[in-house]
Amino acid sequence: MTKKYDIIIIGAGLSGLLSASLLSKKGLKVCVLEKNITPGGMIQPFKRKGIMQETGMNFFGAYKKGQIQYELFRIFGIEDIEISDIPVFELVTDKKVYKIPNNYYKFYKEISGYFPKEKENILKFIEKIKEINSGLTINNIYDNTNLYNYLGEGAEPFLNGLTTDKELINLLKYNALLCGYDSEKTSLYLYASITGSFMQSAGMFTGGTRQFIDIITRKIILNGGSIFTKKEAVEIVSEGNIIKECICKDGTRYKADKFLSTLHPYILLPLIKSPVLKSFYRKRIMQLPVSKGSFIVNAVMYNKSFPYYKNPKIIQFKAEKSNKSVLFYTPVSGKNGNFARVVKLMTDDSYSEYVKYAESKTGKRADDYTFFVQKKVRKLFNAVNSIIPDFERNTESYYVSTPLTFRDFTGTPYGSSYGLVHNFNSPEKSIIPINTKFKNLFLAGQSINFHGMLGVSVTSLLASSAITGEKIK
Repeated sequence: MTKKYDIIIIGAGLSGLLSASLLSKKGLKVCVLEKNITPGGMIQPFKRKGIMQETGMNFFGAYKKGQIQYELFRIFGIEDIEISDIPVFELVTDKKVYKIPNNYYKFYKEISGYFPKEKENILKFIEKIKEINSGLTINNIYDNTNLYNYLGEGAEPFLNGLTTDKELINLLKYNALLCGYDSEKTSLYLYASITGSFMQSAGMFTGGTRQFIDIITRKIILNGGSIFTKKEAVEIVSEGNIIKECICKDGTRYKADKFLSTLHPYILLPLIKSPVLKSFYRKRIMQLPVSKGSFIVNAVMYNKSFPYYKNPKIIQFKAEKSNKSVLFYTPVSGKNGNFARVVKLMTDDSYSEYVKYAESKTGKRADDYTFFVQKKVRKLFNAVNSIIPDFERNTESYYVSTPLTFRDFTGTPYGSSYGLVHNFNSPEKSIIPINTKFKNLFLAGQSINFHGMLGVSVTSLLASSAITGEKIK
């Protein structure tokens, strides 16, 4: 059976859902195809022992009225979603506990108090972050005014040129886990965009990502859109430079005037057999490096035994002769009065450590895999216990996600958390355009432009604009 739509969106992750919300709001007949049982992708939650858990992090910045993420939510038609404020992040090192406010003025005042001799450099830092973020307005996103000037400049060289105080530089990279920071590759544009959004305001969905997904899917359906799950795309059929249809694993075929892929480029390219995509182009894309993965522990606490912490903590500890960080926070969606029912721990992780188990699937790993994972869990628990002694003894149970878990459940190649790496040393090679060689195929997702809630929202807006042929505001 073949079905016909105005636009088919392949993938119901964050980008697919945002784009579907906007395009259906514009009156287009939208169809979203998702291979998993539920939509959500990297933000899909899961339930254990009746308690909802988040797959990844759900922090985002600049969500208050007049700020860029709020404006994007408004355009997508979801500005009414309930968000809980995060006033402060805490960086815990072996030297000190630093409070890092999510407000420009308070940031300057607090950080200058820690580093009084660096006031001038801290001010220079803030001014540069503000300058780059001034380009992140709806108008500038479309006109590219001052937006991509810093793609070819590195974040690490900027920070090292700002000050010689290594402790201050370390503090300014407090959110490295949240932006997939790579000292050799991360551009000043990406780092400043994400850091600046947090320095304006930071929050998380009050009802968790489950509430967010429910709200946005409901809006898509009310707008006349369709979301089909368990529909894995296995072939995208073309005729010349026109995409004609998408064939799913179960044999269903979907036709549309236009197509939007939010799949990782590694996954998308093999689905398109057309010679329109030259071999050198395919090779170039497939050789782009993917970002690092994540190791996440979702801990369920004994009921009313563990306090709710409003401020997320980034705890740094030494492991295997290198500095590691673990993000510790209690999701507001798991709050029970003054207590936390859920605690999340996250650190970055490398797929290379899992090559031995690469051929296995979730639930069918080698016997020594559990021991291997438990060693990693122990390091995280030790780091948290040193700061919060009551943590482990109040933990009822916990569930672990590794790069292999993300690979198997979300379809991200090598369990990558942030899509393709955007390298400031060769930005023209690592940035993939929204438009393609096909007149009616467009791209979105965290591998296009940049990642995180902000990056994906911006790219989804630009892709939707390209599809409709108008600057949507």
